Amino acid sequence: MMRRPGRTKTSLLGVVLIVALCGATACAPPPPVDGRLPVAETFDQGLLWALSDPFGSPVGANNWNCRPSVAHPNPVVLAHGTFANMADSWQAISPMLVNAGHCVFALNYGGDSETSFFNGLKSMATSATGQFGPFVNRVLTTTGAKRVDVIGHSQGGVMPRYWMRNGDSVWSDGTPKIDHFVGLAPAGGGTTFYGLVKMAEQFDVDSILAGTCAACGEFLPTSSLLAGLADPVRQAGQQFGGELQPGVSYTALTTKYDNVVTPYRRGFLPPPADNVIVQDICELDHSDHLGMIYDPVVLDLIRNVLDPAHASTPTCRWVPPVFGMSYGES
Repeated sequence: MMRRPGRTKTSLLGVVLIVALCGATACAPPPPVDGRLPVAETFDQGLLWALSDPFGSPVGANNWNCRPSVAHPNPVVLAHGTFANMADSWQAISPMLVNAGHCVFALNYGGDSETSFFNGLKSMATSATGQFGPFVNRVLTTTGAKRVDVIGHSQGGVMPRYWMRNGDSVWSDGTPKIDHFVGLAPAGGGTTFYGLVKMAEQFDVDSILAGTCAACGEFLPTSSLLAGLADPVRQAGQQFGGELQPGVSYTALTTKYDNVVTPYRRGFLPPPADNVIVQDICELDHSDHLGMIYDPVVLDLIRNVLDPAHASTPTCRWVPPVFGMSYGES
């Protein structure tokens, strides 16, 4: 059933002002109720909770005493996007998955230090092999699991795939360490960013961005990193093409209102990946690039991917974009 709740959207500036007025304790997420963790309902609320502990783990994540159950044998690893961190990205998906019985782990990567609020800036190759891969190995070693599931937003939907192709991504018997891979508004095909990239390509963008955001230049459609990721030559004789690895199930969740990855179809993965457009499930849903990680339809779809035996029809309701009404290139 479609419904449009009567709520107003708090501006990002308003969130910052609220934090300044209410203090960290008052802005922190509420305590569990009947053993269930609170789940942020909007990007604004998630950011508010994150600002109460900007360098901490999102609700429910990184419980290193968690041991996977028979029903959910794969720990879930969450990879944020560019200029983001684990605290502001996963205040909905992390507790939602923990409430559903999963062990959940999240990391910050690509920042200048462990106390960087803005992360995902370094080259994806550096983040993949230097941080993401070792983190996955730590999760596997600590939990005793055979494989993990990965959910990545934006750059987090690309960087782990670099590790899967070029890093320590399989066991000695050839079994991949990742079972399910879910990209949320992934940027694997690069972005035109409404045509501005065409202008940027007239300049030495890689050199300009190298000292501040090396990963940003890697999302140009002409990026050598993306070209190498898609190159089928290095995967000769395997079941899938260059972008997909054998033995891994891939899902890409995209939105027509993506205002970062444009056209939004650049987030699609090649067959046999499952490419899902949120608006094909719910026309009322106007989530943009940032809103995907707090979108109720996306949360339901993630649950269905990781637990298909208990799949349910996603909840359809009006969801506004984080940065006002916008339309990505089709």
